Amino acid sequence: MKPNLLITLTIALSGGLSTASNAQDLQLQQAKPLSNAPASHFTGSVKVGNMFESVDHQDYKGAVVEFSAGAYTDWHTHPKGQTLVVTRGEGRVQTEGNEARPIKPGDRVWIPANVRHWHGASDSTSMTHIAIQAPDEKGQVVTWMEKVDADTYNQAN
Repeated sequence: MKPNLLITLTIALSGGLSTASNAQDLQLQQAKPLSNAPASHFTGSVKVGNMFESVDHQDYKGAVVEFSAGAYTDWHTHPKGQTLVVTRGEGRVQTEGNEARPIKPGDRVWIPANVRHWHGASDSTSMTHIAIQAPDEKGQVVTWMEKVDADTYNQAN
């Protein structure tokens, strides 16, 4: 009796595992090539490429952003916050009313929802980061504001 039970359990479990692995739905996403970021929202030479997003396009979006030395964003906010993962170079990030902070490879920066901020490369070194943010109910991930003035950027360096 026990050998039959063992064989039955083995068949049942292996069938269940087979079904479970077939039920998984893998989707490979290709990173898009980098293109020039719009000068209307950036100062200096910046390239951006969409890297990934949730399958339903509602949970999160990620982009690679490459800043040349001396390049940076305008002031902006994100409706659900933003995470930056620095992958190369040295940069700066600043929230309104606070001093700019240096960022380097391996740093992960969380900027809370609707906090006004800017980020970019240092004045002497390029910087690349992955930016991850979630869209609001209208699908928006960023609200752009005015340019960061040169004095603010220079004080950060």
